[in-house]
Amino acid sequence: MITVSGADFTKSFGKYRTLAHKQPVSVTSYGKEDLVVVDAEEFKRLKARDREALFAWDLKTSDIDALSKDDIPEAAKQFDNEME
Repeated sequence: MITVSGADFTKSFGKYRTLAHKQPVSVTSYGKEDLVVVDAEEFKRLKARDREALFAWDLKTSDIDALSKDDIPEAAKQFDNEME
């Protein structure tokens, strides 16, 4: 991801617009990330998955493998009682 100040982004909008078609462009304001510019197709792809809910039987094998390798944080143990 490319990071650029808001002032540079404004000054060279065309350049960063072209780059955003290839990779996200992070725009900072006063040194802090303020927004990220992405290609419209990438935005649509992300939004399509925004609230996608799946049943366990709809998961792909690759998803199940990734979940089985993930470590559950200690802080999550406080929710174990919800499974009872």
